[in-house]
Amino acid sequence: MVAITFFIILALGSSDDESKNSSYYKMLAYNTASEYVKLELKSPSSAKFPGLTQKSNHVIVKGDGEFKISSWVESKNSFGVMIRSNWSCKAIIGSNDKVKISNLAID
Repeated sequence: MVAITFFIILALGSSDDESKNSSYYKMLAYNTASEYVKLELKSPSSAKFPGLTQKSNHVIVKGDGEFKISSWVESKNSFGVMIRSNWSCKAIIGSNDKVKISNLAID
């Protein structure tokens, strides 16, 4: 019964502005950004990002389809040793769910 009530509230209670703040859009922003992060790594195939719950906590909703992401990635360096690097960026989700990534910084 609780699940049905939650679904009805979720289905009826969200406007377009609120929908851009949903978990789906947070993960869309994060996953798109992580693909850009991989492009900067020495060994993209070794990349390990946080789990789903942690990912969601690493995304801050700024509003109007804008998100600030601060996270980490573990990957092999040029010596084959796994290291953890922090990264951050801004993501904007526009029409047709296109994601624009800017200000990508990897420490």
